Amino acid sequence: MIAERNPDIRGAVNTLYRLSEDPEVRAQLEYRDKVRRDHATLLHAAVQEGEAQNRAGIARNLKSLGLPLEVIEKATGLGPEALKQL
Repeated sequence: MIAERNPDIRGAVNTLYRLSEDPEVRAQLEYRDKVRRDHATLLHAAVQEGEAQNRAGIARNLKSLGLPLEVIEKATGLGPEALKQL
């Protein structure tokens, strides 16, 4: 193990173990992890919503050009029900 050969790393590992035993520090780290996960979830949802709006906009444009619905479905990945609502 690297920590056995390197005193700096060994010190860092020991500090990590000591801090992870402290309930207050552990609670702070868990809260920070939760905030990061929540942020990632919100970001993912926002990207998904943006992609859906983009596909709908493209479908509207293709529909206004008079393309067949089957072609628009293939081009955008939207289903027939979604295209009818546009």
